[in-house]
Amino acid sequence: SDLMFPVSGSPTAVTGSITGPGREGCSVVSDEAGNLLCYSNGVQVWDRTEAAMPNGTLSYGQVSATQGALFIPAPGSAQQIYLFTVDAVENNLNNGLRYSILDMSLRNGLGDIGATKEVAVPTPSNVKLTEKLTAVRHANGYDFWIVVHAYGSNLFFSYLLTASGLSTTPVTSSLGRVHSGGGGSNGNGNAVGYMRASPNGQRLAVAIREVGLDVFDFNTSTGAVSNYQPVNMSADYYYGAEFSPDGSKLYTSD
Repeated sequence: SDLMFPVSGSPTAVTGSITGPGREGCSVVSDEAGNLLCYSNGVQVWDRTEAAMPNGTLSYGQVSATQGALFIPAPGSAQQIYLFTVDAVENNLNNGLRYSILDMSLRNGLGDIGATKEVAVPTPSNVKLTEKLTAVRHANGYDFWIVVHAYGSNLFFSYLLTASGLSTTPVTSSLGRVHSGGGGSNGNGNAVGYMRASPNGQRLAVAIREVGLDVFDFNTSTGAVSNYQPVNMSADYYYGAEFSPDGSKLYTSD
């Protein structure tokens, strides 16, 4: 992940992984040399040998959440890694944002989830969250903002992750289009779609499945979202979003 270490050279495929049961969001983490440490589809964590971690089965994640799994290295720790998950529209988004902490010193370096597992992160007024989940490195180059979006409103929540842990009081920003309604069996399909930050962390792109693609500014010092700009384009569905390495282009998938 470019959130952990500088990236150089060309990517090399790691074949034989077992993320097939995951239809959408998954996450992988490697060491600074590019060696695989572990990966997850939001409901199971596998180690670098492709074996399921003994305590790596998750009860509140979903294989069909757009961004259902996100690994972030714990600030101030060489051995701990946070795994964040969000719920999916199929489960009416009931389980929200949760985190577990992996200890990579366990099992002789293969790692496992320790005692901190699937901790529920509170939201203001207990609002539900969409399937969007991303992280932005703090301006100090050390901490992270964990950014999610509310369902049924236009609220962004930015949670600060430091060496002291995850703040349970988010920075709240209210702007942009409301994420509500949409197709699917539960009528909440507009909770689907990616949220991604530009490489420098100063822009956010948000795809709302049946509505459109929005772009915002992000303040890496305060966690605030500002400067809403809808993208004028037409697609059947808006799903993927990603910036180019230099931040000059934004890509989406239909």
